[in-house]
Amino acid sequence: MKNVTYIKPERKFEHEEEIRTSEWILYPEYWKFNSLVYGLKKQIFPPIDTYHLGHNKIEMTRILQMTFNKYIPYTIIAGNSKEKRTEILNKFPFPFVAKDIKNSMGRSVFLIKNEADFLTYCLTRDVLYVQEYLPIDCDLRIV
Repeated sequence: MKNVTYIKPERKFEHEEEIRTSEWILYPEYWKFNSLVYGLKKQIFPPIDTYHLGHNKIEMTRILQMTFNKYIPYTIIAGNSKEKRTEILNKFPFPFVAKDIKNSMGRSVFLIKNEADFLTYCLTRDVLYVQEYLPIDCDLRIV
């Protein structure tokens, strides 16, 4: 692309002037946001709110539930307790989907086919993020 310079993250201080005088910063890594947006007042793409909201499935889901609830899968987000595990097992028929709250691009998505699968998922999580299974033939993402 014309007028675009790639700067490796570990070399940012060598390019401080280029960063300061740039109009936009494209696709910065998450850990750079505060210094770029709040420190240097730079415009970034994608916008910072998409990173803040997309960084955590809980926050993204809450926003989608408030704004487009009828278009997202039925979801329960709960602390990992015996009562909540029982509630989830009573509300979701098998199979259902469980996810880690801080992952993306299909990583840490679990197809829960039975109670044993669910209890295994629960072993290492403080927060349970469970959605209805959608029998679809393609990968759907909200971007």
